[in-house]
Amino acid sequence: LNGENLKGYYVADGATYIMVDGNEYNNIFPVWDWRKLPGVTCYQSNSPLKVLTFEGYYNSNDFTGGLSNGLNGITAFHLIRDSLIAKKAWFFIDNAMVCLGADITSDKDEDVATTLNQCFLNGDVYYFNGSVNKMNRESQITNTNLKWVYHNKIGYFPLQKTQLTVSDKTQYGDWNEMAKIYPPKKQSAKIFSIDAAHGKRPQHESYSYVILPAITLDHLTRYEPTFTVIENNSTAQVVSSKNKKLDMFVIYDPVKLSIAEVGTLNFDQAGLYMLEQKDNKWFMTAADPTHKLKIFEFKINSKKYKMDLPQNDDLGKSVSKELD
Repeated sequence: LNGENLKGYYVADGATYIMVDGNEYNNIFPVWDWRKLPGVTCYQSNSPLKVLTFEGYYNSNDFTGGLSNGLNGITAFHLIRDSLIAKKAWFFIDNAMVCLGADITSDKDEDVATTLNQCFLNGDVYYFNGSVNKMNRESQITNTNLKWVYHNKIGYFPLQKTQLTVSDKTQYGDWNEMAKIYPPKKQSAKIFSIDAAHGKRPQHESYSYVILPAITLDHLTRYEPTFTVIENNSTAQVVSSKNKKLDMFVIYDPVKLSIAEVGTLNFDQAGLYMLEQKDNKWFMTAADPTHKLKIFEFKINSKKYKMDLPQNDDLGKSVSKELD
């Protein structure tokens, strides 16, 4: 509107900003590559971005929401936009953000990628490819065998074989391209970016990686995940903590799952769920990302449970239940 936000076409598609010091993106906007917003899965092209109108260009699925027990949490959504489909979930657990994507599918002949981050360059960029290496300035690498990447107190740790592109380059732009209220003024800045490629016309592709904020390089060289990815597909995305008796579920369709130390779980409705044990008692926290349901029904082994969901102004909020 009013000649503003002229490149914001993808800002509502899962943008995930990672801040330790708080200045990682301060006034970065004119030099950003707006097809590489942190956390977003989208087409990669040199063609101009569509300009958002008052009516907008909406995601055509209503599975969008979050869940929290105050310490751990989930946010997830089902992307269906411009012939691109993806199931995207973020799990906040064990001082890490576990990022899962599944069912990434497109019938368009354009490259698709998920950006892990794009921020101001601050210091050296390191990566592990059999040994610890430091990137040269104004350079870019593409590799399918990186164990981790490190930049400015943040670690990036792939959980599956992924073609990562890491860039340490100067980028250019103009505030006037962001909003016409600004006079033309060329800008440049050194930018760090990292993204995962899914190729052209991907069919049911996936990604899984961990973001480790406020970590040292030495700690990253010794890091091993304290959780397990149980499922990452079109039906469910599930993470289980090794340190805690905690299992976190994004369920897109009714499903039956087997979880070690718990047994068999049957979920009757799509939703977000968190099963945890505290003081020898089990609790289920759940939320309805569609804002449509009144109850959740599920079964753990042979025991059936029902949870009443918040209504009216509290639609989508998390609710907990002690399981007897």
